[in-house]
Amino acid sequence: MASTAVLAPKDKEALVKIEELTKDLATIQSVSEIKNLADRTALLQGILQKSNASTEAINACVVAKAKIGRRGGEILASEATAEGGRPSNKTLATMARVSVPTLQERLGTKTQATARHIAERWAALLKITLEKIEELAEQRDAEGALLELTMRAIYEEALGLSKKKEKAEGNVTVAQAFQSAKTYLKALDSILRVLKRAGAISPTEQKTTAARVEAIRKDLGAYAKKS
Repeated sequence: MASTAVLAPKDKEALVKIEELTKDLATIQSVSEIKNLADRTALLQGILQKSNASTEAINACVVAKAKIGRRGGEILASEATAEGGRPSNKTLATMARVSVPTLQERLGTKTQATARHIAERWAALLKITLEKIEELAEQRDAEGALLELTMRAIYEEALGLSKKKEKAEGNVTVAQAFQSAKTYLKALDSILRVLKRAGAISPTEQKTTAARVEAIRKDLGAYAKKS
């Protein structure tokens, strides 16, 4: 991520750690390793936020989280493709003797549901390019200040929710806007549940998003009564 900002020593140290976490990402073939990197990156992000680190350092950490999760999605997608082929007699014999670890065991989660949600989250990140993730991390406000990137923003972009919001704000009929809002609300509810279960959203973000969801729900209810 290119930047002309003058960084404090702690921020420079953080950027070095982030680069270290992702330098060999393309060569990793194990979801267990990916989960370990994801956990370490999430821990680092929490430390940076609590220590009032620069927005650039925090954004770099969020970008790393997205890249790591995306790599996890690539590995799982590759495994699914490989498993789609017809197994040989030798493979079947081997499978009969060896117990194949479940996704829950490989990710080290407490429940199968948690493992499934992680996999779904990783899969969603395959819908966004690495270049777009980097681009999101460089967005600035009207005064030119760097905006803090969140995983929620990345997921919204990956799932096309940002484009749906723009369409709803454009020149559309009331009925079209109503339908777009319903679709957006359903998707937002789903993403919020996934992020909560994964611990990928802060309490403040939870409250903000919940308030947003409730406001949309009330507007939809008011429109439905008038229709």
